[in-house]
Amino acid sequence: MKNLFTPILVLAASASFAQTTFWTENFGTGCNRGQLATAYTGSNGTWTETVTGVNATYYNPWFVSATAAGTAVNTCAANCQVVPSNTNQTLHVGNPFITIFTTTILADTTSTYLTGIFCGAGYCSATDRRVESPTINCTNRNTITASFLYYENGETTNDDASMWYFNGVTWSNINALAKTPLGSCSPMGQWIALTVNLPASADNNANVKLGFKWINNDDGVGSDPSFAVDDITISGFLSIGYGNYPYPELNVWSDQNNVFVAGVSTYKISGIYNIVGQAVSFTSEGDHYAVNTTSGIYFVEVEIEGVRVVKKILIR
Repeated sequence: MKNLFTPILVLAASASFAQTTFWTENFGTGCNRGQLATAYTGSNGTWTETVTGVNATYYNPWFVSATAAGTAVNTCAANCQVVPSNTNQTLHVGNPFITIFTTTILADTTSTYLTGIFCGAGYCSATDRRVESPTINCTNRNTITASFLYYENGETTNDDASMWYFNGVTWSNINALAKTPLGSCSPMGQWIALTVNLPASADNNANVKLGFKWINNDDGVGSDPSFAVDDITISGFLSIGYGNYPYPELNVWSDQNNVFVAGVSTYKISGIYNIVGQAVSFTSEGDHYAVNTTSGIYFVEVEIEGVRVVKKILIR
């Protein structure tokens, strides 16, 4: 039976079958304690913040500094004021400047946070705020992922971080961000690596943003650290000319492990790739191509008059 993949995804003009990084954010360097996230401007632009719920007088702000310095995956975060050599800034939630009775606490004391333990005395710290990236241009990219290092603690879902996504119109929660093991790092965090698939609406979208939201209540319960993130990379498959298909007569389909091309008189299949971009072997059999592979979704690259066109097919 002829297996048509409908709708067919068309990638015209040029294509790359390896997912590559096209946007990064490492939050810079420097031991500048107390720098609010909204005061940080990196090579991509300025980070912003949205109030997403109720915030008390002494809410826990978002900072970009090295008091919760990034190190490497499976290692402990460090405070640049204790370890001066580590000035790798991160995005994290920290405490505000506060004087409790006769004790003054400076802002951004690592990734510690106020739990509301003194709320009965008027020092309430309920927090509900989302920090948001500059616009991420995903034009000519598809199958997009976000990778980063992070750590998180807090009281269950009462004191909690989550990852958010903006499609150019609306924000949505795309990952609950599980609590991470502390190991021997407590009260600092232990960095772990995570990769999150962005929604399909990010494909070829010039107006994507990522956000991280932190909430905590005032029940006085919770344990440091709060939440920190570093070394964000956005990757995807290159799809130049996405949706601008110059050969509407071209038809590519499969019948079991045979691939057929019709609608154009002069062409050459220059490659067949699986869903993760790995080339699979094939041979020309006169009016079709025999593919040595298992069932699944594949990309067939056809060269026509010096232009490479890629179609997605289903081989069963």
